[in-house]
Amino acid sequence: MSRADDCASALNWTDVYPMASTSVPWRGYNNSGASNNATIPSRLLSSSTIEESYVEENNSTGTPNQIDVGAVAEWDWVIEQNAATAGVLYCFRMVESDGSPFSAYENYPQIITNTAPNMPTQATPFSYEKVGTTTPAFQFVSSDPENNALDYQIQIDTAATFTSPIYDKDSLVDPELFENVPNPANKAPFNSGDYHSIQAVTALTNGVTYWWRVRSIDANGSNSWSSWSDARSFTVDTAVTFSTWFQTTRDQFQLDTLNGVNASNTDRMMLNVGSTTGTATSPTISFSDGSVGTMWGNLLFNDVENIERCKIFH
Repeated sequence: MSRADDCASALNWTDVYPMASTSVPWRGYNNSGASNNATIPSRLLSSSTIEESYVEENNSTGTPNQIDVGAVAEWDWVIEQNAATAGVLYCFRMVESDGSPFSAYENYPQIITNTAPNMPTQATPFSYEKVGTTTPAFQFVSSDPENNALDYQIQIDTAATFTSPIYDKDSLVDPELFENVPNPANKAPFNSGDYHSIQAVTALTNGVTYWWRVRSIDANGSNSWSSWSDARSFTVDTAVTFSTWFQTTRDQFQLDTLNGVNASNTDRMMLNVGSTTGTATSPTISFSDGSVGTMWGNLLFNDVENIERCKIFH
């Protein structure tokens, strides 16, 4: 077997591994309904003319039936996927018992493994939003290339690195916490491509800035997790009555485009040494993201430096 986009040009061929092997992409398989190395009773391929062996594990027996010049022999191999990489083309071929390849190959059996789901997209809360509740709802969507049903995992932490998540739930363990937004009757595993939501069941702390991320898995497909979504921040403020964009921590400032300034370890923006001016440009703010009230909050700026000038452009 070999991983390759073109089997005829494939390099690094290896044997399919024995049945008992672990942490290997493909291995032999014990089919209780058939006998290993038995002569096949009939042919599956229309081009073959001679019945040879049914094989569950390398190496096969010798040729049970003579192969005359011009005849086409058929061996039937059974293999098991064990830890194959998702979204990869695997090529297979027969070789001599000593590993030497045949002089030529016309066709190669090929298997393309199921692909992991796409990285989820977050909808709400929008990035840097102030939310007016200690139990906000989170909405997101992912899709699967093969349209397999999906489960989700969400994490919330006070650090953008998620070293110690304070909230970690997935629909494999707690399916009742997750909901398909357009189709509530659809339960985990959920339809690919639908928006889903979960409401925090553990109250968060008012006045604290948090980060959240989500990923998806197609347990009945590749059984591989997608990449984590981007880390997105929000701040809990129970006094909020209209949509508000808010940055207050170093981790948030570091996602801005900084010129002549830096985000310090004390959650402040400071001029670089030797700089007399500087700019900090936030990521794009989409006013259509506002969903609370009929207006956006005021733009507030707290200037604590006393020497140089600061300007705000909006």
